[in-house]
Amino acid sequence: MNNTVILSTQILQQTEIVNQIPVFRGTGIPVSLIFEYFRNGNGCSQFIVDHPSVNSDIAKLLSEYAVQIILNKIRIEFDVKETEFLIMNNLDPFLKDAAYFIIEKQHASVAIIQRKFLTGHYRSNQIINDLVKIGVVGGQVSENQFQILLKDKRGIDCLFANLKSNHHQLQEKTLTT
Repeated sequence: MNNTVILSTQILQQTEIVNQIPVFRGTGIPVSLIFEYFRNGNGCSQFIVDHPSVNSDIAKLLSEYAVQIILNKIRIEFDVKETEFLIMNNLDPFLKDAAYFIIEKQHASVAIIQRKFLTGHYRSNQIINDLVKIGVVGGQVSENQFQILLKDKRGIDCLFANLKSNHHQLQEKTLTT
């Protein structure tokens, strides 16, 4: 079970519904009030001071849960933007995952991409060609194997960050001319 599910289960055990509004169990204080504290720049500690009838452990769990939800949302938005970037540049959406996989396995071939991502030969070959184009892998070292140029995932992260940065700079230049 992931952390978000565990937190939500614990929170549900410590809250109840009164007049169709979730409240902290036995207090009548709406759960949404803690989010107002966050929105207004006050933290969980201030909420606990102002509402001593609320179990401090559950208030802390709720704030941790909120952080998990926000981080998940940011992660999803980032993944969507990254996929949009790849598609806009005629690069396969599996490209970064394929790069990570190749680094992890220390093996780069069309066949391994086909098996991992369940893609056809043509698409897997195109992914390998894109990885060559952006510098993750080099030329063929044997009939089925390509040279791996990057050695760890940080290198891939830097490479993609540079690709995005160069793309945005190019877009800005195009807009100003």
